[in-house]
Amino acid sequence: MVIVLIFCLLSFMDGVVWVVVTPIAVAVGKVYEQSDAVVSIIPMSYMLCYGFVNFPSNWVLDVQGIRRGMIYGAVFTSLGAAIRCLVATDFSFVIVGQIFCAIAQPFILNATGKIAIRWFTPKNVIIVQLSDLLHWQCYRFQISSELR
Repeated sequence: MVIVLIFCLLSFMDGVVWVVVTPIAVAVGKVYEQSDAVVSIIPMSYMLCYGFVNFPSNWVLDVQGIRRGMIYGAVFTSLGAAIRCLVATDFSFVIVGQIFCAIAQPFILNATGKIAIRWFTPKNVIIVQLSDLLHWQCYRFQISSELR
């Protein structure tokens, strides 16, 4: 069960980092004097990187193991979040940090099925699949904040 909790936390953290700029995109553009196109690159970087990192991340999860893949995901997410904190220095740090976080996403999302199949019985697989919903709950928070 500890594995599921760690996975849930990591998945939620990755989801939050993905969408944190979207509700405040207009304000970010004004404060840092960036165009809407530049600010929209921030969340889109996840979709762009996923196609390139998907197959290598599956290879790591299958060959090197789920543990190593999750460590890669956690390290890339943490590094990306830390790099984004340098935004006061230059706005490009936000984009670079977001790319690091985008590289981490396939390691985290692709681990869901592998964790469910390898570590849990068929009766308990649904618990792991439901834990992945935490990742998608971040978008629910984003949508509700945009509606206010």
